[in-house]
Amino acid sequence: MSDLPGMHALTLIQLSSPWLGRALYVAAKLGIADLLAKGPLPVAELAKRVKVDADPLYRTLRALTASGIFSEPTLGVFELNPAAEPLQSNLPHSVRSIVMMFGEPWHWSAWGKYLEAMYSGSIAFKEAHKSDLFPYLDQDREARTIFDNAMAEFSALGHIKVARAYDFGRVSKIVDVGGGVGRLLISILGEHAGPSGVLFDLPGVPEAGRPLLQKAGLEQRVTLVDGSFFDTVPTGGDLYLTTVIHNWPDDRAVDLLKTVRQAMTPAAKLLMVEQVVAAPNKKSPAKWLDLEMLALVGGRERTEEEHADLLKRGGLRLLRVIPTGSAVSLLEAEVVAS
Repeated sequence: MSDLPGMHALTLIQLSSPWLGRALYVAAKLGIADLLAKGPLPVAELAKRVKVDADPLYRTLRALTASGIFSEPTLGVFELNPAAEPLQSNLPHSVRSIVMMFGEPWHWSAWGKYLEAMYSGSIAFKEAHKSDLFPYLDQDREARTIFDNAMAEFSALGHIKVARAYDFGRVSKIVDVGGGVGRLLISILGEHAGPSGVLFDLPGVPEAGRPLLQKAGLEQRVTLVDGSFFDTVPTGGDLYLTTVIHNWPDDRAVDLLKTVRQAMTPAAKLLMVEQVVAAPNKKSPAKWLDLEMLALVGGRERTEEEHADLLKRGGLRLLRVIPTGSAVSLLEAEVVAS
């Protein structure tokens, strides 16, 4: 008789445990992958460099090798393998800050209130910290740095594919609404010589992106504008770009879309960069990211139909969904004539 029920039980235990996540957090926080970038090292040397005890470090890395992360070519010696390489810093595909963010006490404690928030209808982060996420980050510089770096890593995983999935070359001016420090806009303008850009975000945020624009040689093609996208959005764009709709519950997302709609001419287009939740029972990274939105900010990931409804309520019409070959899709919309 098959032991399939026992296998399922073991799988559920592994999935529900903190084991892998916490071990990954420790490896990321200590910078183990960076230390191994030039070759294998004994655990005693690793422990000396990161100033921790060798025995728990060895047992942590040994467990990670059992999940295919790092390798132990000889007893007590560890090396990078392909699965561990993205834990290195300063790589285009690095996820070190993402892994660190998931393990930081301020993030971990929010998930500890996940069930309580379901009963109360509140946001788990607010249950844990008596504060919304962004005001909290404004008061904790280290948390803000890790969060911002993690968001940059999330975005960078698909930036080039986004830039190549749409004909941005036919566009004259792109207004990036809530564009942060401009990493996506930089990728797009770097791939397409024609458009200029407007980087629009809260006061001080676009200016923080100036060094990135200078490094990319794009400072002369981008105008930096401060403001709140719930109040007003710069006019004059023939393409409006946003990656932030999923941060907000439906009513606030509609408010944001209405503000963008007011700035658009009848010929302008809106391009939302969002994950699209797949059909029931289908694997979909958006279904898991949706829980992150639920726990941290009260936002949500949406199906194509939900995106279309949101746009309709904002005075816009969904034209098409464009796959990018990454986790995100491009949802192109136009103004509905009043």
